[in-house]
Amino acid sequence: MPPVYSESEASPKGRTVTGGSQSQSFDLNKKVLVIRRSPVEYYLTGYYELPGGKVDFGDDPKQSLEREFVEEVNLKVKALYPYRVFTYLSDKGNRHTIELVYLVQLDDNLKLSKEHDDFKWISLNDICSLKMSCEIKLNIKVGLQEIKKKGIIL
Repeated sequence: MPPVYSESEASPKGRTVTGGSQSQSFDLNKKVLVIRRSPVEYYLTGYYELPGGKVDFGDDPKQSLEREFVEEVNLKVKALYPYRVFTYLSDKGNRHTIELVYLVQLDDNLKLSKEHDDFKWISLNDICSLKMSCEIKLNIKVGLQEIKKKGIIL
């Protein structure tokens, strides 16, 4: 089982993470940051997801991602580049979402917003033991492959 950190524990500066409108975070041990949706969220309550959020109208996706990291987990990050783009329909076909998943670099300590009630640094082997969508699992796998393929040092 991966280590679980409380809100008061700091995540080391300089970790390399991935992010997007949903994001994923990689640390030096190739573990991924996932956060659990709290009961205040009606959609996918209790599911683990990657940090990130919506791009507001007229905003730059990189800046939106950096803002969402601060809002959701109180982390300052630098969005480097997207490594995956995908799209889906939800809300009975009334909502169309385009996801951009970025490689980002952490520069701060983690603290959850009220939208989330837990976080974990997990390995690829841990994704099946957590409640998360198939897309999030795929993002994690693709991100780890991207890091390996490009020889990115974590």
